[in-house]
Amino acid sequence: MAWRGGEQPDELLTPETRIALAAALRQAGDPEGAARACAAGLDAARALEMPRLIADALEQQAFLDEARAVTLHLEALRLRADATTGSRIMGACDRAREELGYPRPHRPSVPAAPEGRRMDLEEAIAFTRRAYGGRRRPATGWAGLTPAEQEVVRLAVAGLSNPEIAGRLFMSRSTVKTHLAHVYAKLGVANRAELAALQRERDR
Repeated sequence: MAWRGGEQPDELLTPETRIALAAALRQAGDPEGAARACAAGLDAARALEMPRLIADALEQQAFLDEARAVTLHLEALRLRADATTGSRIMGACDRAREELGYPRPHRPSVPAAPEGRRMDLEEAIAFTRRAYGGRRRPATGWAGLTPAEQEVVRLAVAGLSNPEIAGRLFMSRSTVKTHLAHVYAKLGVANRAELAALQRERDR
């Protein structure tokens, strides 16, 4: 419209464009303009219920607001993690629907991730339980393990390495190490050998 000599109403800007504009203005040394563009992009993303773009807008706000930077970054990270989890579950649901002969009647708002389609129904259920399992549990003992920690224990006792567990459970290697450290502390063991022995004793 500028090329044709016309006006450029803000209503024509998509949320992506507003957020990109905010980043450009911030880098160009115009924090006030960046803040306005970012706020408009955030409002538009929220109105359209687009978690990924909401996270992008919050990230830009974090760069502009030092006092709330950590809080804003953490919220952006949470939204991205939720979106990734939902996308994987959606992919698994699509596969299960196809295998059961129940095609999806409409296009979902959450895109289906390809890695989700690689999970069979049992794996998808376990993944969902790990992601959305309850938080109230004892601090120690087998009952204190989270769903994710239980899955890590099962695979570790089966002889899988940390990289193999990470690939199977869609986790990073550092996350697997963290889960194992929590498991060791909750069960009072020092290593995989003691963990395996405790598991065998429990299975008797």
